Amino acid sequence: MSGRKEARLLLSSVGALAGTTTLALEPGQDGAGADPLALRYRIQHPVRVSELHFSPDGRVLVASAVGISYLRDVYLHSHFWEAATGKPLAWMSTPSPHAEDTVLAFSLDGKRIVTRGEDHVVRIREVASGEELLQLRPSPSGEVGVPVKVAAFSRDGQRLTTVAMGGGDGEVRVWNAASGGVLKSFVLPRTTLAVYFSPDARYLLARESEKLLVWGVDSGKQLTELPLRSVMWNLAFSPDGTRVAFCVGHHSDSDFTTEVWNVRAGKRLAELPVSSPVTPVFSPNGQRLLTRGMKAQLWDWKSGEQLVAFDHTDLAAAAFSPDGTHVATAGRVDHVVRLWEVPGGRELPQVRLPDNNLAAVAFSPDGRLLATLGDDMETRVWAAPMERAQAGDAPARMRNRRQRKSPATP
Repeated sequence: MSGRKEARLLLSSVGALAGTTTLALEPGQDGAGADPLALRYRIQHPVRVSELHFSPDGRVLVASAVGISYLRDVYLHSHFWEAATGKPLAWMSTPSPHAEDTVLAFSLDGKRIVTRGEDHVVRIREVASGEELLQLRPSPSGEVGVPVKVAAFSRDGQRLTTVAMGGGDGEVRVWNAASGGVLKSFVLPRTTLAVYFSPDARYLLARESEKLLVWGVDSGKQLTELPLRSVMWNLAFSPDGTRVAFCVGHHSDSDFTTEVWNVRAGKRLAELPVSSPVTPVFSPNGQRLLTRGMKAQLWDWKSGEQLVAFDHTDLAAAAFSPDGTHVATAGRVDHVVRLWEVPGGRELPQVRLPDNNLAAVAFSPDGRLLATLGDDMETRVWAAPMERAQAGDAPARMRNRRQRKSPATP
């Protein structure tokens, strides 16, 4: 890291199952007050990791690695750590017959996860202990060979919706998450290419080649459809699940647009011009939209006004802080993590990771940690600088508490 005094590291723990090593900073060596980001710990993965995120309650850090099973089926091999310390969760430190489960969903309180094993059985587990609470076999007609592709808990955690797809119609089932009883089921068209849940699992979008079908999960009925004017690239729901943004366009004419739609009404609300395929990200209150691709732009999507064009190109990832006051961008090839104040766009001091193409970046739900993932098979977890800057500023802390308590505007 350019210009950065290297901190001494201690080997604190080894994840036996994952083959991962957690390197934690010694007490008093976190660099607070000296560096733009203070390194908390590093996790060295034995294989290339493709996804990185925190559990909804911020207590667990999850990393998933893409692999190929003996049947040539792609799966995600996931591992879990205590977010505050980097310590592997105890139940992940011992080999198990379901070690290569794919994580499909967390409950919104962060206490349960849904996984799918290579045996295609869906399991609901307690995160803290790893205890298996339920087994579900949601394949059409009970067939073991048809895997569940996506799942989502309802906001209250009482229901779980699964979608099994493979070689035919997609079967959607709504389960009682406590008893395992099936509350409702319906079938998606054979022409479905992909499915997406809203954050509260009220809506399911089924993508076909020229449209998105909007289904009501409670009713099991198609509510409306959203036409696709060209190839669809990436999609994101607003936090309240009422709006969806996606990028459409084709390289042949270099004409790309990010569209924002009202999900229930099927009404297009905004069209934002972009120069390449982008990934949209809604701000926590849903008022702004970040588009990330070859460059990053911040929009007031309702007016169509571009608020900031960030001076950072060829991005691998970007994320809002939970209070929406900062954006982190991760350069794919410049090895730099940049932090920006929004909506003003002022850049905070950047962090360069030597010889390490960045792949992902994520804030913890409380905004205190920032996790970065590189192609050196290492995850780094940092103390977010805005929290450190406020540590001695009581008025600032009070302002942030008030902001976090104030209800989000849809």
